[in-house]
Amino acid sequence: MTDSLAAAAVLRQVLLQPGPRRLWLRHAIVGPADGINQRAVAAVLAGYLADRGERADTPDLPRQLKDRVNRALNGSSLSAETLRWFIEAFELDPDQEAALFQGWLGPQAADGNPNRPAAPDAAAGGGVGDAGDDDGHRTLHLQEWHRIGPDGIPSVHETVQTIQATAESLEAYLYRFDRREVVVDALHGGQAGPVHPVDDGLHGVRISFPTPLSKGDTATLRYRTRFAFETPPPPRFRRASRRRIDQVLIIVEFHPARLPSRVSWCHWDGYGPDARVVVEEAVSLGRSHDVHRVVSPLQHATVGFRWEW
Repeated sequence: MTDSLAAAAVLRQVLLQPGPRRLWLRHAIVGPADGINQRAVAAVLAGYLADRGERADTPDLPRQLKDRVNRALNGSSLSAETLRWFIEAFELDPDQEAALFQGWLGPQAADGNPNRPAAPDAAAGGGVGDAGDDDGHRTLHLQEWHRIGPDGIPSVHETVQTIQATAESLEAYLYRFDRREVVVDALHGGQAGPVHPVDDGLHGVRISFPTPLSKGDTATLRYRTRFAFETPPPPRFRRASRRRIDQVLIIVEFHPARLPSRVSWCHWDGYGPDARVVVEEAVSLGRSHDVHRVVSPLQHATVGFRWEW
């Protein structure tokens, strides 16, 4: 279960911070003496949704969204889809996004991790990679948002990752993944290089920091992976890590035009194509056609979602 009340409190704080506040104040006819102008917030969301083609660009769209904005800000209802709208429409930075997700997840019990054979630090099905403390770093927090398009094929994946340098000097993070048909855009915290082959049949992108990290320093990266598959990947998203990650959030969001008949949360006994599912739990789609799970911590395990059409 998620905590909409706690997330709403964080969301109100975020919307009053200078960057997000400037965006909604542009749509406020009269600036509020205090608090948040919900009609103006709805106007920002409407512009974002119209620009993305998720809603028709009509003069009535802000009014249609006002009730959803009200429910989000008072904590009566805040879905994963609505979270995404706020994060992207208001251009929240990774720290604001992390705070919002932390409030939304609340102090819920996380998925336990039985001891499993070590797996490569990578993710599958068009997912994203390395999350251990190899290459002079360790991952503290990781958020994975995997979106499935109307054709049933992954369309885009977004990651927010906080890492800590364990080497004396860390110039870049090597992001590994299992398919080569991708484009990686670094949105915050670094600059992405070209896709190139790495070990174990994986591919990778080097994300360079603006300035090298010293040992103990932390940095938050936000990057987007866009797919152009030559062949459809298996219907699953997996995250594997040999090394400890303190907290992982995995969200898989399905397009309403292509919903699965069944979704399961799984543990695999390894990472390769022949890995077997050893733990499986059926899960239900949320109102925003998504599933999510928190793993705290993730270590020596391969976990994720698989589905059937």
